[in-house]
Amino acid sequence: MPPVFRILIVDDDPYALQNFKLGLKDFSYELVLVNGYQAAVEQLKDNEFHLLITDLKMPYKSGLDLAEYVINNNLIDEIILVTGYGDEPTIERAIKLGFRDFIRKPYEEVDLQRSVEKIYRNYLLKLENEELKKKLQVENKILKEQISKELPEKFNIIGKSRALGEVLKKAEIIARYSTNCLLQGESGTGKELLARFIHQNGPRKDAPFIPVNCAALSPTLFEAELFGYIKGAFTGANETKPGLFEVANHGILFLDEISEIPENLQAKLLRVIEEQKIRRIGDNKFREIDVQVIASTNRSMKDLESEKFIRKDLFHRIGSAVLELPPLRERKEDLPELVDYYYRKYAKLYNTQTPPPDARMLEEIKKSDWPGNIRQLSNFIQNYVLFYELNSTPDYDGLVRAQEQEEEELGILSFTFIKGTMEEIEEAKKLLVQKILKLYNYNKSKAARHLGITYPGLIKMMERFGIANNGEDNRK
Repeated sequence: MPPVFRILIVDDDPYALQNFKLGLKDFSYELVLVNGYQAAVEQLKDNEFHLLITDLKMPYKSGLDLAEYVINNNLIDEIILVTGYGDEPTIERAIKLGFRDFIRKPYEEVDLQRSVEKIYRNYLLKLENEELKKKLQVENKILKEQISKELPEKFNIIGKSRALGEVLKKAEIIARYSTNCLLQGESGTGKELLARFIHQNGPRKDAPFIPVNCAALSPTLFEAELFGYIKGAFTGANETKPGLFEVANHGILFLDEISEIPENLQAKLLRVIEEQKIRRIGDNKFREIDVQVIASTNRSMKDLESEKFIRKDLFHRIGSAVLELPPLRERKEDLPELVDYYYRKYAKLYNTQTPPPDARMLEEIKKSDWPGNIRQLSNFIQNYVLFYELNSTPDYDGLVRAQEQEEEELGILSFTFIKGTMEEIEEAKKLLVQKILKLYNYNKSKAARHLGITYPGLIKMMERFGIANNGEDNRK
């Protein structure tokens, strides 16, 4: 049985209302016909509608006034304005407000039917998407439960060192009271994991967690992405889109690398955090939000406090609680547990027979300072699991000697943990990159995330290996 689609039709002319009824009588819509603005408002107090069709010219208040009332109170998403040919000034006003659906009098029944049918199809598609979203949420919950049984460590925050323990205790307090906070630490220390730990251990755990890569937000897209926009707000705004603050409502917005936001945009961000209100681009209405903001940065506290990278007022708003994640070199007692976790993770992922790292390998691992921190260690174990079969006798002498220049440029590992020429190792890396790109249908963002490297790092690797966007070898 198809879902009920309720239409509120408003006109001050009884004959016009009858024509609407006759034009839509052969469809499965539920029609409510009323005479004028006030009667429509009364209907809207107690009933839900999916579409409003209103004449523009009416006594007391116009159809455009009614449309504005409906929009400002978020009562109906879809509106069709019916107008005569002499209503050009009113139509101009309507277009400035973002309206695009008009039916001109006298109209043909088929034009009315097509306009309504188009909106009805979009309504059905929206319902279908919502059902699919619910199904995916259930499947995701089941998958998370399965993963947690196989790898029970909470959100990959692994270790029992005192340094890590102190951070987690503070994180639990921040989670409990939904406090805005700043996570500070070197690249690869696990700032997003800690943000997710806060999300899952607080009252907002069933609400959205929305991560935002501030470094990837261009100044021109900053407001549109974070605050949203209405239809017609600018060239290319073909539909209304809520911003990420709205998407994260009642949950957490994680602003990764907040110090990369230009200073003039930081002021706009500060106002939203302080007032807990946003206004979409092109809209006159402010919308209240309830969002916990967690920001992160790999800048030192000295740089932050000097206002070199972040405004002082914004720093004090989000930095009233600061959690400093210790680098891996300061928590080496966690290395055995971390190595075991990542070994089991990648051995299961790739279904290999690679043996666990032995005592000698662990001793060599402990000798390194791991400048890339957890991300570097994870990539190292991933490489060990993947390429062990090329030579089952690891070259311990070169086990954790990184090629520092490549580390700095790409944010990835290049450890010599197997015997073989550099050409063989490079070829193995190239094959891995091609395999992961193919796995994600050449979506470079997802491939980079899977490989544990930065997006620019993946682009540089593709250029170095001559890999095209379709995965083919450019070097012919």
